[in-house]
Amino acid sequence: MIDQKSHSTLEDQADARSRLATGLMLRYHQNGGFHLDDIKRAVSEVEMVLHLLPTNNPERWYHMRTLALCLKLRYLGSSSSCADLDRALQLLQDFLDGAPDCGSHGEDDFPFIPRRGVIVMMMAELFSIRSKWAWENDLKQGDYKADLDRCLEYAQKAVEMNEPDSIRNAIDTLSEAYATRYRQSSQRDGAGDPNDIDLAIKYRIAAAEQARKDGVGLSHILRQLAILYSLKRTLYGTQDGSTSPSSASLARRFLEMALEAYSQCSKSPDCSTYLQIQTLVESTPIHVALGQWAEAVDTWEQALDAMPNLNMRSASFADQEFQIKEYAGQSARVVSASILSGRRSPADSLRLLERGRGMIASFLQIRRADISALDPLQSSAFTEALSRWDEMRRQVQDAGAGFEGGGQQKQQQQSETGIWASQSQKFRRAEYELRSVIQDIQTDPRTSDLLGPPSIDTVRSLLGSDTIVVFNVSTLRCDAFLISNSPATPGVSLLELKQVTAVGIMIWVDRLRATRPLIDSQMLEWLWTDITRPILDFLGFKVDGAAIPSTTRPVASHSSYNDSAPLPRIIWIPTGPICHLPLHAAGIHISRGSSVMDHVISSYSPSLKEFVLGRKQLLSSPPPAFRASSTSALEPSSISSEAAAPTCSTAPSTVQKALLIGASNPSSQPGRPHTLQSLPFVSTEIDQVSAICHALNLNPVSLQDPTRESVLDSLPATTIFHFAGHGLADAREPSRSALILADGHLTVSSLLDQGLESRGDDVKTRPYLAFLSACLTGANDIDELADEGIHLIAAFQLIGFSHVIGTLWQVADSACVDVSVGVYQGLHDSSSRGSGGDGMSTRPAHESVCRSLHRTLVNLRDEWRVGIESSMLPTREDEDEKSDEIVELPGVGISACGDERRPVTERSVTSEEEDDNVKRWASLKLGKKVKSPRRLVRADWIPYVHYGS
Repeated sequence: MIDQKSHSTLEDQADARSRLATGLMLRYHQNGGFHLDDIKRAVSEVEMVLHLLPTNNPERWYHMRTLALCLKLRYLGSSSSCADLDRALQLLQDFLDGAPDCGSHGEDDFPFIPRRGVIVMMMAELFSIRSKWAWENDLKQGDYKADLDRCLEYAQKAVEMNEPDSIRNAIDTLSEAYATRYRQSSQRDGAGDPNDIDLAIKYRIAAAEQARKDGVGLSHILRQLAILYSLKRTLYGTQDGSTSPSSASLARRFLEMALEAYSQCSKSPDCSTYLQIQTLVESTPIHVALGQWAEAVDTWEQALDAMPNLNMRSASFADQEFQIKEYAGQSARVVSASILSGRRSPADSLRLLERGRGMIASFLQIRRADISALDPLQSSAFTEALSRWDEMRRQVQDAGAGFEGGGQQKQQQQSETGIWASQSQKFRRAEYELRSVIQDIQTDPRTSDLLGPPSIDTVRSLLGSDTIVVFNVSTLRCDAFLISNSPATPGVSLLELKQVTAVGIMIWVDRLRATRPLIDSQMLEWLWTDITRPILDFLGFKVDGAAIPSTTRPVASHSSYNDSAPLPRIIWIPTGPICHLPLHAAGIHISRGSSVMDHVISSYSPSLKEFVLGRKQLLSSPPPAFRASSTSALEPSSISSEAAAPTCSTAPSTVQKALLIGASNPSSQPGRPHTLQSLPFVSTEIDQVSAICHALNLNPVSLQDPTRESVLDSLPATTIFHFAGHGLADAREPSRSALILADGHLTVSSLLDQGLESRGDDVKTRPYLAFLSACLTGANDIDELADEGIHLIAAFQLIGFSHVIGTLWQVADSACVDVSVGVYQGLHDSSSRGSGGDGMSTRPAHESVCRSLHRTLVNLRDEWRVGIESSMLPTREDEDEKSDEIVELPGVGISACGDERRPVTERSVTSEEEDDNVKRWASLKLGKKVKSPRRLVRADWIPYVHYGS
């Protein structure tokens, strides 16, 4: 039994936690839903409140309703599972079954018990949300329809109850239920019931009138009304000219009504910063649909100007990913509108493209910002604000570490809760101070480029003889921006890719996802003829345009690589769906001279900003001081596993370190241990790479049973990081993509959280090369996040590595050895030539890594096309169009390399999403311009890419 004093103490604790939960929910709404951690913590606090309060305390009913609301918000912030919705519905049903009906008594008798109309309205909302979840997750038709029927039933009941606390939301929920039914029937049957959308609009207008009377909630309802007007436009066709003039006029009228509702929303007194930005973002495509190009550009720029006020920098990676999905594809459409408007130069349109993508990376690039142009006061203010923000970020993470269970932690969490709340508030204040400093710096014309898109003059000053190609893909048009210092094409040029459409690109992306690591050779040919060859022609590269005769057969087995005549270099910056495609491997590879590899060396970069940061880093600090041994020391016999250098060298501390991680058979993988395959070639790869590193005067260091902590601790002061093992690309949260180690996952988020902060300013410890010899290290299969570049390759770039080599999809275990040894051998050869072959210390140029990878891939490509045999790549005689068919994927792939054919073990972790990709491919409706797959082949040289400046 609890005495009166203890009872009072517990209730005081419950009251304190209740107030904290209320504050967290308020802050969550003020920040526009960017900080899901606030709601997660609020759930835990309310659960603790219910644990602390006696079962007969009437306040429990109030907190049950609050917990249901928090669970709804947690679901809306993650959308991963409907367990939160199920639990919230059960809490509300328990309320209706057990709580006193305060409607039949005076309100003073039950001051803590919500009215039943509020609970009924909330249940209608939850049934509507669960219906959408069931629909989106392809559950059986009865599930989503039954929930939608319950939503309509409860919403109508709440309207009839006409309680002041709930009538506005009840009417709005009824409107949303009809709108949901219209959307679902439109997707299922091709056309929705016009009566449903009319009822949805009718009830939303009524809800807006009620909101005006209540004086609250108007902005949210007006935004939803604008969405409904835009939705009704679909009844009358689109603006593509396929509808009658009268229908087009009606469609246009409803779009104009949507813009008017958005305008009223933004002017509403209760419109939050988040909602202001949403109205701008959602108005932009309406301007595009109306052909109002200039208005679309202006509106989008207003949204970009306001986005820093959302405090996204302080949100978790998962929260950032979830929120940025709302802006997917928007920047590309606006840039196309900018081009069509004719009001802006290609350079201005390109700068606009840079502003609207790579937002998550921009929050992290702040640590590597070039502040040399700042005056002493600006530099000091920026450095101090960034230091405070970083320190508070770590303190908040430490204070919240391990806090998951709410009521299960009991009283011992009282002090931890207070600490977390205090540190969280300081963290938000530090974020505001940092944002203010950045805004002050960016308003100064001398330093306006800091943390923003670099000027074209800045890019060209660092570009040298290289060329940058930036793509923009939208439903309006597809273009390539070309940046060059060449006299023939100086500055920024714009090339429209007239044979390419966004839909056509996605068809090939879907095919690739479904069949990889096998590829359709037609994809490479399409990339060449429609995308990359027009670019090379425009840039003035000599490309043989002669048709390939029908008798063409694979060329001779010797390599076509000619190191005495170095090729020019292109840095590709793909955007949107092009991010998934191997631009560097485009070509008709059975014909010499008809591929990108035959004409240029390829590198990739996520953005112009990352290119500038990386190139400045390379120019401001010297590359590693490699000391090449004689070439004979690196003959195949001398780098065999038996002759390898020791994995732990006792070289002096001044020798730069190569951290070599071999994870051939990790002992565990949380959740799916059965999916890991042993990788027999990993040890061979590590031994041979170690031998070459030793010959380059590097200290090769290997970890026994490498763990996440030991790898993160060893990364600082590492010149080269080489990982050989399994890779995982998370298909739901790309920030959880990972390298698989002995104790689990070394994720993108853990790398970015850790960074290389402890390495200091010692130029001898500058990270130079990260070689990720694993599957899928450059993959991000969430289309809405393609422009964010969230994958393992980008993560190593963002923490400071100048060069990163990784893979776009699965690769064979044995092929990894060939590529790795080839690249390091190339670095050794480059050092030998740079030093005149005498083995003295040399500092390789910044392009040594990409040139070594290029040479390696060209050699493997030439061996591959000989070993593939003519039957694997059909000649022109075989090109008659065939009926659509799905080619059976073999159970075991075959890696063709010269005359050697080896069963393939892949360095990837299997995932549930791969099955979804196959199903998606099987149901894909092929466009008329895309032929059915003729032949699927395996080419393990294709997935390898170089990211770097």
